[in-house]
Amino acid sequence: MKILRKYKTNLIVSNIINIVLTVLTSFSIVYALIFTLGFDYSPIKILIFTFFAVIIYSIIFLNKLTLIITGISIGIVACSRLIYLIYKKTLFESLNALLTFLSWNYNYIYGYEGINNTYQDYTALFLIILVSFLVYIFTIKYFNFLVILCGGIIIFVIQWIMEYTISYVSFYLFVFLIIQYYFKYVYSKKGQEPANDYAVSGVFTIYVLPISFAVFIISFALPKSNNPIEWEWLDKQINKVYDFINDNFKYTSYDYFSFNSTGFGQDDDAKLGGKVRIDKTPVLKVETQKRIYLKGACRDFYTGYSWINSNNALNLLEDPSTLFNPDYLREIKNNVVENEHFYEILEPILGLNLFSDNNEPIENFMEENTVNITYLNLRTKTLFTPSKLLKLIFPSTMKPVIYTDNEGIFSSGQKLGKGFQYTLNTYDLKYSDNNFKDILRKSYTGLYNNMLSKYSSVLIKDINGDTIRINFDYIRRLSERAKQIYSKYIQLPEGLPQRVVDLAKAITSEKNNNFDRVKSIEEYLSNNYPYTLKPNPTPRGRDFVDYFLFDLKEGYCTYYATAMVILVRSIGIPARYVEGYMLPPEPVEEKIYEVTNQNAHAWVEVYFEGFGWIPFEPTAPFVYSFYNSSQYTGTISGSFYEDPYYLEYMEMLEMYAPSIFDRLPHLENQEAEDKGMSFGLFLIWTVIALLLILVLLLIINLSRSKYILNRIKRMSPKESVIAIVEHYIKILSAQGYPVAPGETPLEYAERINRYFVFEKYSYKGESIDSFTRRIRDVEELYKHSMFSKVMEIFIFARYSTAEITQNQKETALAFYDKLIAETKDSMGVIKYFIYRYILGRI
Repeated sequence: MKILRKYKTNLIVSNIINIVLTVLTSFSIVYALIFTLGFDYSPIKILIFTFFAVIIYSIIFLNKLTLIITGISIGIVACSRLIYLIYKKTLFESLNALLTFLSWNYNYIYGYEGINNTYQDYTALFLIILVSFLVYIFTIKYFNFLVILCGGIIIFVIQWIMEYTISYVSFYLFVFLIIQYYFKYVYSKKGQEPANDYAVSGVFTIYVLPISFAVFIISFALPKSNNPIEWEWLDKQINKVYDFINDNFKYTSYDYFSFNSTGFGQDDDAKLGGKVRIDKTPVLKVETQKRIYLKGACRDFYTGYSWINSNNALNLLEDPSTLFNPDYLREIKNNVVENEHFYEILEPILGLNLFSDNNEPIENFMEENTVNITYLNLRTKTLFTPSKLLKLIFPSTMKPVIYTDNEGIFSSGQKLGKGFQYTLNTYDLKYSDNNFKDILRKSYTGLYNNMLSKYSSVLIKDINGDTIRINFDYIRRLSERAKQIYSKYIQLPEGLPQRVVDLAKAITSEKNNNFDRVKSIEEYLSNNYPYTLKPNPTPRGRDFVDYFLFDLKEGYCTYYATAMVILVRSIGIPARYVEGYMLPPEPVEEKIYEVTNQNAHAWVEVYFEGFGWIPFEPTAPFVYSFYNSSQYTGTISGSFYEDPYYLEYMEMLEMYAPSIFDRLPHLENQEAEDKGMSFGLFLIWTVIALLLILVLLLIINLSRSKYILNRIKRMSPKESVIAIVEHYIKILSAQGYPVAPGETPLEYAERINRYFVFEKYSYKGESIDSFTRRIRDVEELYKHSMFSKVMEIFIFARYSTAEITQNQKETALAFYDKLIAETKDSMGVIKYFIYRYILGRI
């Protein structure tokens, strides 16, 4: 009976502790998820609902009968509901409502929907029910430390990697609790050993609280670096393996180039933006005298959330080896060249001749370049080319069928794979040359119409210095082409917010020519919007550009380029969106660059009559390298800058624009402030948590002591005497005085009496003989003390078949107050308080 009663008591204590542990662990995970979702619920409210959920599970899993009853009840309710819905013919409506709820969750998580209060409540309730159930199962029913550990780690690590909003209250609480789980796990393993003298599970959990706090606080206080652990030798070996796999086994494959296929943005082509997956797969080897941009796609139609082509037709290119031939200009009237790429070279030649004040040779503004391109881990039909292309040359052993689309992008009839090579002859405009900028400022809308009214032909010098005549038919063709460009490339979506157009007009209001207007938009974007690869998604229903300019206010090249095209179009100037690759900041060998998917880029081309399509670079921090100018004030988003995942990418950015990092010392100060604030907040929450736990322990141990004493008092006299003496022995054992092996109850009582005597009557200067004689007299007195009488009653109750009287029971119980008083006196107030109210051992 005694063992059974002790077992029941221990079981109650253990269950209470396990329920508290389950509630707190469930709360830490549920609140972490709800906090990340942005639901506006107080922690207390979540804690209360979590507590009730755990209590309900405790009732359901109390025994097999309660589980069966619950299962049958749920089945009856579910079937009744199903029958009712079928009878009312609303089953499909209910299923549709469920799908709407699930759809809202998906869209809300990805940022396409706002808060719906009803769905928010359902989602929060579902998380509480699900998480509490799983934690209950793996804490109480089938204890599994690893499941709880891995589950929590997965949630918090994903939150950190994906840069979601994190509740540090939940995180710190979970870390502390997982230490408790670990000790509980160790206890469960050790407790299986055949012979042990461990405390019961619930009491053990309380014992390790101070240790858990010590581990938690020490680990938090230890100095640590934000940088990852670096082992140079190991890093080199891992990088070798990674590069080997990248170079030999990892391929990028697509029919036609898509910016999203390189790791930037969404997985499909439908939506612009989104977080970026860094992909270092080598795709191109480029040999060139200077860094260039290689076009892979060009889009003309903006939907409000994506770029598409209004015409996807492909045109066969009969002779790619000569895209521009000056002899075409000398041919018979009306035999006008229809090749779009011919005019890409003709227009800047014409404009430089018309607007150069000093009649400078055009080679001062255009420089020839030969580019050799080799495909590495890439399979695609797309051919990557710069803007101003003279020739496209293939090896004599390969003559692919070449097509071009309406945007001037080249492609092959079949996929081209690793080892494919081709050569480009180009003329590159010197965009950063101030004299060239002055000439561009003279371009204006209606130039070709004005020429048609004044001239029948124009004499110009071509790129070789030869004088040639551009006849009326070519001027007319240029005019018609310009008219088509104006009608096509100033398109804006119907739902574009007016404030976008107003912003474009405000930025350019003080400029008096098209070039300066476009340049002011480029500088406005690069100077005022921080660069990041971790932007938040554009909400569903919002215009991509409007959200970027007025709400998000940070992004990567897709955001800058799209915004610039739309702002330029808003003031009536044709512009188009371009995607491709920019060369790395440094060659791997002299004149040889290795392009990876992380070099994918988007930029802008703006149309100027007399010059054609001119590229612009609005993206911070690539303005610096594109224009080779240090007059740049772009910034990088702090959250992006501080993320170690992008450390290598940041090092690459620093090579593109060294000066951009000179403007980031405020980030270090802010980081120090944030650390100070977070540490202060941590200390506050730690103190609050400690106080709450202390209060909880006080309540538990005080209630537990009263419960034990009241339970003993309600027993029969015989059982009560045995139980109370066992309790006395436990109190004395906690002070270091357990029953010695082979010691009888009376001998034990005599030893304890002696202990109290020596504590009460200490030696104070009198002689040893005098002190010994006095103590001997007192010992004789204590042989018949109250505790000795209690032990005599205990022996009688334990080993005699006779009944114990009520008076004997009351005598045994009366010693409790004296024992507690003696214990408090001998231990001291502080130690007594800790042992009694914190550790629960007295």
